[in-house]
Amino acid sequence: MEETGNEKIFKEYYRELSECSLNYLIYFVMHGKYRFRLAIACLAWSGACVAATPAWAFDGSRLVRHGITLAAIPSPVGVRQDISILSARAGLAKLAAALDILIHKSAFAANALATLKHNGRVFIVYDAAFPEKTVGSFAVAAFQPTYFKRRRGDGKKGEFVAVIGRYGMKWPARELAGVIGHELIGHGLQFLQRRRDSMRELDRECEARLYQERVNQDVGLDKMSRITIEFRKTMEDKYCAGFKRFVRRKSPALNGLWDEINPDVPRLLTLFQEYLVEMPPKDR
Repeated sequence: MEETGNEKIFKEYYRELSECSLNYLIYFVMHGKYRFRLAIACLAWSGACVAATPAWAFDGSRLVRHGITLAAIPSPVGVRQDISILSARAGLAKLAAALDILIHKSAFAANALATLKHNGRVFIVYDAAFPEKTVGSFAVAAFQPTYFKRRRGDGKKGEFVAVIGRYGMKWPARELAGVIGHELIGHGLQFLQRRRDSMRELDRECEARLYQERVNQDVGLDKMSRITIEFRKTMEDKYCAGFKRFVRRKSPALNGLWDEINPDVPRLLTLFQEYLVEMPPKDR
C-alpha cells in the first residue's frame, strides 16, 4: 500500500527522533500546522530520549550511519602521539566513507552487519590514542567488545565494537572498508557465536582475514598492488597455513581454491567450519 505524504514525513522524522535528534523538532515547527502538532506530540518522546542517554555517552563526536554508531575519541589532552592524527570531524568522515563503501559495494558484508545489528549494538570507534604502545609492529585496528566497559566501567558485554587507531585512519577508505570487514564482521561473528575465546589465535585471524579478502574483492582493490599481495601472502602462509593443510588433505581438488586471484570466500568459510569441527579439542 502506498504511503501518504504525512506517513512518509512521520516515518522519516520518527527515525531521527529515535536517535534523540531534537534539531528536527525545529523543522517540524517551521513547516506547517500538521508538523507543528506532530512536534508537540513528539516532545515528550524527545525528553524521554534525553533522559535515557546512557552513561557511556562519548566524550568526542558521534553519529549513526546505516544503523551503526560511529564515534571519535580524541587523544588525551597534553599527550603527543608519534604521528599526526586526524581530527574527530575528519575521522568520522573517513569512517562514514569506508562504511558507505562497505555497505554499497558488498552485499556479503552488508548481510553480515545486519546479523550483528539484529543481535546487539554495533560501533566503529576512531580512537586516536590506540594503540597505546608502538614498539616494533603495531595494531591498525582491533575488535574490543568490552571497550566501553573498560573505559568507563559501564557498557554491555554484548556490544560489537571495532576500534580503528591513528595508523588505520591513515588508510584510504576502500582499504579501511576491508579492515572493518576483518574486525567487525570476522571477529564480531566469532564473538556472536561464542567461539572466539575457544579458537586458536591463528584460526581467529585466518577466518577474519577471509572476510577481509571478500570485502577487498567486492570493493575492487587492486589485487596486484604491494599491500594486497602482502596481505594475501601473510593470510595463506601464516594465519591460514593449518587450514590450507586441512583443505589439501580433504581433497586435492579443493586446494585449487587458493590459486584463484579472487578465491571463493563463501566456499572457504564453509570448509573452515568443517576444519574447526574436526580439530581435536586440545588444539583449539
